[in-house]
Formats: sequence, C-alpha cells, structure tokens
Amino acid sequence: MIKSDGSVSVTVRQEEIRGFSQSILSSTRFLGGGAGGIMGEFAEGLARKGAGAIYLCDHDTVEITNLNRQRFYKKDIGNNKAISLAQNLVEECTCGTDLIGYPYSIQKMIEDRIIPNFDFGIAGFDNEPARYDFAQLLLEKKKPGIFLGVSEDADSGYVLVQEAEGPCYSCAFPPHGESKKMPCPGVPAVKDILKTLGGIGLYAVDSVLMSRKRFWNLWVVSLSGWMPDVKMRVEKRINCEFCSMKKRGR
Repeated sequence: MIKSDGSVSVTVRQEEIRGFSQSILSSTRFLGGGAGGIMGEFAEGLARKGAGAIYLCDHDTVEITNLNRQRFYKKDIGNNKAISLAQNLVEECTCGTDLIGYPYSIQKMIEDRIIPNFDFGIAGFDNEPARYDFAQLLLEKKKPGIFLGVSEDADSGYVLVQEAEGPCYSCAFPPHGESKKMPCPGVPAVKDILKTLGGIGLYAVDSVLMSRKRFWNLWVVSLSGWMPDVKMRVEKRINCEFCSMKKRGR
C-alpha cells in the first residue's frame, strides 16, 4: 500500500497476497492462552503481521530451560511468562500492536471475570484441562479460535480450528480419564516443531478472518514422517460435552 505522502507501508508485501486483508487483521484482538514456546512463535508472527492487539495470560515463570526455544532471555528468568513475552514482543511490532500480559492462568481469568474483550482465541497451553476450559470460553463468547499442541516426544503436533458455529476442541479430542492429568515436567521440547505449528496456525487465522482458502480444520504433522501428515475435516459430535450444550441453549 502506498501512503498519501508517497511512502510505502511496512505491510505492502503481505497486502499483495490474494485474499489477505490488513484492515481486518489490524482491527482484530487476540487472546493468547499460555505464553511458552508455541505462543512465542505464534505471537511473534501476529505482531510482525500487524495484529490489532495481543492479550497473553500465563501464571508460570521463566526458567533457564525455557531459553533454548521460548522467546525469553536471561533477564527474564524468575519473571512471569505472560508479562515477559509481551515486553519482549514490543520490538517485533511493525504496526503498533497493543501487547498486554496477564500473570494468571486462564482458569483464574475466567473465574475472576477478568477476560479482556477479544475477537479471536489462540490456545497454546501444555495441558488438556486448560484447553477444554478455553474451548468452552470460546463457545460462550461465540468467538473463533486456534488450538496448537505438541506430542511428548516433540516429533509431531497439531493445529485445530474451532470456529464459532463449527465443531469444537472436544469434538476432535473428547475428554477421558487421562485428560484431567497435568503434563509431567521436563518432557522433551525443541524449537523446530514449534516453528512448524506456528506457521500453520498463522495461516489458519487468516483463513478464518479473511478469504484465504482452507479445506481442513485439523492438521496433524510429523517431522520424522513416521506417519503421514493428516489434513481433515472434523465433524460435530452429537453428544459433545461442550458444543452440544451450546446447541441446546445451555
């Protein structure tokens, strides 16, 4: 885009992509659940592309073992992840994106009713209870969202799109006994799978907000290729614990 004074906009190259709308992205407010490795990749992309606002929530603190793959530095060790990530993303902003970090878990944000006004949710949690709570929040608010997850061996991961009226996270990943458990600390983690999922997720956001094509709502990727990548359309489950309640007006 050429400005009235003849200068070139920083977003001119992406605005040339068919179906892309900078005005839509620049007016969209994102709520990011979790501020670790996945969210660091994802939020950096949103900030550089010119998102309107990014609100981050995480109650965890930065540890030295986070530095190899998460968007933190030695100065951040011991500090809250959400606040530190918001501060570290300031230099990535190309169009004045608003950045706010909340030092709370998504459960506390919901319980204390301190959820900011948002248009799009990004779930970058490392545990199922938080993902399910986030899925229900999106359903209640009638907002779309993206869920990203990594396998415990750091080889594979997924991106799931939950649109306001479509199948929800629970339709794709029904709750079971193991879902209530929190992950064990110290599981393998590396940056390559995070960057892969971040790119897929950023495209998925555009496809929900704009006219960029997408024929899937669940993409499962394996870096080693021990299983083929899967792109599929998850359908609503009739007895889904979450969106079936919404369907009945509860």
